[in-house]
Amino acid sequence: ADGNQITIGVSDFFQQHNGDVAFAEVREVGTAVSTNDGLADIESIKVDIELVSPVNGTIVEINEKLELEAEVINQDPYGEGWLAMIEASDWATDQANLMSPETYFEHMKALAQAEAGTL
Repeated sequence: ADGNQITIGVSDFFQQHNGDVAFAEVREVGTAVSTNDGLADIESIKVDIELVSPVNGTIVEINEKLELEAEVINQDPYGEGWLAMIEASDWATDQANLMSPETYFEHMKALAQAEAGTL
């Protein structure tokens, strides 16, 4: 995050769980998004997913690499594989509603354990 500009991507868990990304399309620069609005469509070998925005704001930049190299999401989800940059309109409020990395890890661990238990 840079001031109110927030870089959005997927987690390492997401990319591992959903398989190799074949296609990723992010909404256009200038698109206003609200929390839970569609932000990007991602197609992997396993699933098609509509990612939603975690914040309210406007898309100010998208990762052009994804058009030709969607697999960069798998190779470097926290670096080159980012999706979009959003200028958050109310970052203080939105930030309070997001999970910390530690909370997210525990949440994903619980999901993975639940999934393993149902197999």
